[in-house]
Amino acid sequence: ALRCSLILRHGKEHDMASTSAEPVRLRELVVDNFKSYKGEQIIGPFKDFTAIIGPNGAGKSNLMDAVSFVLGVQARHLRGNQLKDLLFRGDGSRPAARATVTAVFEHGANGSNVTKFSRSVNSDGKSDYRINGRSVSWDAYDKALQKWGILVKARNFLVFQGDVESVASKSPKELTALLEQVSRSDELKSEYDELRAAKERAEENTIFNFQKKRGIAAERKQYKEQKEEADRFQRLVLDKRSKTRQYFLWQLHHIEVVMREHEEKLEELNGQMSSLVEEQEEIDGKLRAEKKEHARLTRTVLQKEKDVKKCEKELDRQRPLGIKLQENMKHVTRKLETHRKSMEKVKADYEKQQEKLRALKAEMSSVEEAECAFRDAMDEDGAGKLQLAEKQVAEYNRLKEEAGRRSFALRQDLEKAKRTLKVNSSDRETTSAKVDELVTAEEQLKETVAQLEERHAKVSAAVSEHVDKLSRLQTELEDVVSNAKQYAQRYAELTALREEAEEKLRDARADRRQSEKEARMAESLEALQRLIPGVHGRLVDLCKPTQRRFHTALTVALGKNMDAIVVDTEKTAVECIAYMREQRVGVCTFIPLDTIRTKPVNERLRRLGGTAKLVQDVLDFSPRVARAFQYACGNTVVCDELNEAKRIAYEEGERVKVVTLDGTVISKAGFITGGISGVDSRSQRWDEKAMESVRRDRDRFERELAELTHSRRSEAREQKLRSDISGEQDRIRYFKLDLENTNERLQGAKKDLSNVSKGLNKLRPQLGRLERSISPLQEQVSSLEENIGSVEDEVFAEFSRSVGVESIREFEAKQLRNAHEKAEKSMQFTTQIANLRNQIEYEESRDFAQPMENLQRSIDVDRKQLEKIRDELAQCTSDAEKSERVLEGKRAEAAVAREEADKKAEEMKSAKNKVSELTKQIGTIKKKVTAQETEIEQSRNRRHDVLMRCRVEEVDLPLLDGEELDDTGGDSMDIETEPESQAARRQNEREAKMSMRVDFSALAREYRKKLSAQAYESMEEKFQEEIQQITLEMAKLAPNLRANERLEDVNARLEDLLQEFEEARKNAKKATEKFLAVKEERMNRFMAAFEHISKEIDTIYKALTRSRSFPAGGNAYLTLENTDEPFEHGIKYTAMPPMKRFREIEQLSGGEKTVAALSLLFAIHSFQPSPFFVLDEVDAALDASNVMQVARFLRSKKENVQIIVISLKDTLYDKADALAGVYREQDEGCSKTLTLDLREYD
Repeated sequence: ALRCSLILRHGKEHDMASTSAEPVRLRELVVDNFKSYKGEQIIGPFKDFTAIIGPNGAGKSNLMDAVSFVLGVQARHLRGNQLKDLLFRGDGSRPAARATVTAVFEHGANGSNVTKFSRSVNSDGKSDYRINGRSVSWDAYDKALQKWGILVKARNFLVFQGDVESVASKSPKELTALLEQVSRSDELKSEYDELRAAKERAEENTIFNFQKKRGIAAERKQYKEQKEEADRFQRLVLDKRSKTRQYFLWQLHHIEVVMREHEEKLEELNGQMSSLVEEQEEIDGKLRAEKKEHARLTRTVLQKEKDVKKCEKELDRQRPLGIKLQENMKHVTRKLETHRKSMEKVKADYEKQQEKLRALKAEMSSVEEAECAFRDAMDEDGAGKLQLAEKQVAEYNRLKEEAGRRSFALRQDLEKAKRTLKVNSSDRETTSAKVDELVTAEEQLKETVAQLEERHAKVSAAVSEHVDKLSRLQTELEDVVSNAKQYAQRYAELTALREEAEEKLRDARADRRQSEKEARMAESLEALQRLIPGVHGRLVDLCKPTQRRFHTALTVALGKNMDAIVVDTEKTAVECIAYMREQRVGVCTFIPLDTIRTKPVNERLRRLGGTAKLVQDVLDFSPRVARAFQYACGNTVVCDELNEAKRIAYEEGERVKVVTLDGTVISKAGFITGGISGVDSRSQRWDEKAMESVRRDRDRFERELAELTHSRRSEAREQKLRSDISGEQDRIRYFKLDLENTNERLQGAKKDLSNVSKGLNKLRPQLGRLERSISPLQEQVSSLEENIGSVEDEVFAEFSRSVGVESIREFEAKQLRNAHEKAEKSMQFTTQIANLRNQIEYEESRDFAQPMENLQRSIDVDRKQLEKIRDELAQCTSDAEKSERVLEGKRAEAAVAREEADKKAEEMKSAKNKVSELTKQIGTIKKKVTAQETEIEQSRNRRHDVLMRCRVEEVDLPLLDGEELDDTGGDSMDIETEPESQAARRQNEREAKMSMRVDFSALAREYRKKLSAQAYESMEEKFQEEIQQITLEMAKLAPNLRANERLEDVNARLEDLLQEFEEARKNAKKATEKFLAVKEERMNRFMAAFEHISKEIDTIYKALTRSRSFPAGGNAYLTLENTDEPFEHGIKYTAMPPMKRFREIEQLSGGEKTVAALSLLFAIHSFQPSPFFVLDEVDAALDASNVMQVARFLRSKKENVQIIVISLKDTLYDKADALAGVYREQDEGCSKTLTLDLREYD
């Protein structure tokens, strides 16, 4: 089990182990011949967040063991049985002589101080501890570590492999034990239990002394009353004797008359019953054969149904797999279609690119040819132009200057107008180009918006359709789950009842082991009941105690008769004895109902009061065997306490046998017997009959469970619905994501369209203004140019005539126009060629080969995956069809077997009805026979009881022929086992007593008449009332000659007891105060840790489960099952991942359990943190996203605690500040390390 990794900040121990205020960091480890590390190796330096990586078997966990070893962890936690197992062994050679691990810590401001903790072990397994090279004891070593918050016993700096899984699988009680270790409240557990036990003992002692005080006070009052009544007793003795003789004579006369009437009726009933018994035995034989056949058919049905269930289970397993494969095939098909469309689009773009390149290159060639032709034409045109002489040129220049001076103002206005015209023209061209671009963009955006709106409508319709389908599936699932819950509830109830019955049966079997002799005797009894009519069974099986507390007393009261077998007649008993002698099964006692002589019930014993009851009154038995219980129990009385038994046995009017609940016996002779061996084990046999009822109930529960299991067919449907719902939820999620994406794109397109429309609305008025301003400027330029031309014509008039031109402006215009046209045309060619060259370079730079190759690769992968899924789906469908055919065959076989079993059951039912009818008839006659026998036996018993009472009460009855009423010798109900000769002698004496003839001449004639039952009861009541009145008065005045002496003794004991009671009360108060003080201390420790961890765990869990989709994260909390004594009960840990409903932690997935367990471990660590925290592959069960969350969390904590984590996942260790790589040096057979500081690559 995971050990506690922390210790509570509470009490004196916390003050001693509190962490130092100065920062502490583990800089490096120096290992020398430790485990797989050969020689001295320096591992480190360790940064704030260091990850240890390496392949499996390289020695990463040995590095974890090195940290544990140097910090004093015991060898059993280091994957070794003893310390010498930590020595380096290499390739199997002799181990090194010594292994040493040194931990180098930096502390103080900026790590200015360095402290080295070293631990070494030699080949003898002895450890040596050193601090900065100085040898110290373990206590000093541990105390130095505690100053920095490193608690070795608590291991608050380590999380080993398997610790996370251990936390995730802990029960509420185990979580409580964990927090008890965390809070140190478990240190007070033994003291808490001892003080609670002492408190309970003190309270019990106080209550015991109080009860004793009350008992002695009552005893004192009783002795006072006895003293006052002692003198009145003797006056009533003679009155009772005078009333008794006539009563006994009258009883004996009436008994003999009744006996003769019942014997005549009994003979008639026995003849009727014999014929019915013969018919019943014949039908019983047929019924036994049918039962065997039905049992065989039932086993066949159960086996067939088991086969059907197995096939259904296999089919239920295959159906979800097919659904999953179909969904995967749809998904892959959609991916393939998407990739194909993308491929077609890329190919179309590539064709357009090639076509455009060809067009551009052709246009480039034509432009270059046009440029060459233009240059040739310009050269030819220049050769034929007018040429001026040098003097004419000078004159031209002079006149030009003069014309310029004259038109200076006009030229300035012209330049200004041209500049304005040029600016406005340029602005108009620019604005016009922008308007054209915006118009094109507007048209494209409108088309895009229309397409996105159409897609949005289609996706919204698809979402609505799938939501409706999901709602229907969920409704259907709820109905299926509701039915399944009803089945499950009934199944659980039946299972619980069956387990309860089996538990009772196991308890009964654990308390009693049937011996071989008893087993043979039980088998013999069953055989006797089956073969010989008239065998009722053992006495213990024919009755049931009214309450469990009477078991021991009844076992003692019944004595040897407890296992006696009750039979109808003496003849039946003889046949049973002969059968047992032939089978050699031992010796049994038989009680024949027709010959046993029973005692009449003394009704006075039912009115003794207190807890006293007749043994017959605390037994439930059938009236047909009542005589057997009268014979076995007689007038034996059962009561609770020995004192009450003594009062009944010694102080009542007549002596009776009394048995107490603990098995103590007071015989009629006054002897007390107790501590009889074997009574407890024999008393447990009363439970065997109840166990038979429990077995029947268990069998009934199992049949109902089998029927319920056969009728439950909803698991496959539920699983299919859940699979369909999961698929629909995935589709809805995909469509919603698509809808969100489409909506986002639509809103963006609408926004862009709005911006474009706004731009157009802004630019179009501006373009209109620019176009309107250009015409006036052009007119102004033309006017100014004409004015300047007039001035120049006037100045150059004579020059123009000399050179042969009409106007100098014509000459200049022609020369300038030619030059301007040539320059402008050359510029147009240059610009066009440059633009074409840039377009060609751009088109050639666009790469379509790589995207086409990637898309083709994706298409190939999708095709292969699709083919694979189709093959798997075909195989799955084939397997499902095959399983369905097998299932139908099994169901048909089960139906045929069930039909045969039902048919046989109907035949059995018919036979049972016949047997039941005969049984009822026989039972009715047996009841009548038993009633007659009971009446006869009761009459005999009453006669015997009357004679015995005469002897006991010393009443002299007149007998014929000089007979005397002698002692019959002994008590027939004595618990001790008697020899057979003595029992026979007593039986002969009893029969002799029954044959005595009483002389009724002394009975008055009015009492000799035959009386009705009502008249008899009235007469008996009259006699009894008179005698009872005297007896009651005698009982009330029963003397106690030692009352004075006992009263003094009681007073002395009461005084001593008062002192004991006061002392016990004070002790109880002190014990309670001590217990409450320890309880408060334990509660404070436990709740301090619980409140801190409960507060932190939700924050940590939210941080570990937060994501972009679920920025709030999940929820986690701890709940106490009992707030009064939380350490005596469990702690419930609940974690709810984002967007999931409430679940127990056992129902979470593996990754979710790991995240929840890590949250609990981090919360516990936050309670008493050590300066560094070493984690060994805690991310093993996490997926990439959860590993990323853990990595971010660890990185966020590195400022407060140094993190060292062993991991094989790059998602975690790429977030570390440094890597410590562990690898295996194969040549040397040892582990080595490399260290890399990742902060240089941030």
